[in-house]
Amino acid sequence: MRRAGLPRAAGGAGAAGGAGGARLPSLPEGWVPGGWKLRNGARSVVQRVSGSIVSDEGEGLLVACLAGAGILPASDWEVGPELAEGRLVRVLPDWTFGDGGAVQVVLPPGRLVPAKTRVFVDWLARDFVPVPPWRRGGAAGPGLSG
Repeated sequence: MRRAGLPRAAGGAGAAGGAGGARLPSLPEGWVPGGWKLRNGARSVVQRVSGSIVSDEGEGLLVACLAGAGILPASDWEVGPELAEGRLVRVLPDWTFGDGGAVQVVLPPGRLVPAKTRVFVDWLARDFVPVPPWRRGGAAGPGLSG
């Protein structure tokens, strides 16, 4: 990052030193082959990335990023403490990556939901909407950190 500098605009040439550019059989929301899909309102761009680290394991990418390997796409719930402590900085703050850090509940098909599951889902809906707990302390929103 010291050599290449921080990206100033999304969708440009490549983000050099990007930590992570997953080569997975099924790409998660926001990942595209060789890059990351970024959104700013209705606008969407693909940010091409290049780097020496390829992984689909978030904690490992975070460790690499903290060691200076480059930029990683991360939700604020993953990197909130590091952002608050100044160990990471938010890159391209007007842009979001993938689903923006959404928490999703996946239930099996059918109408029968166990009571304990319904209580948990109701708690999530009550406590995480409109602002999830990790954003109440002033943490930056989900996006690219490096």
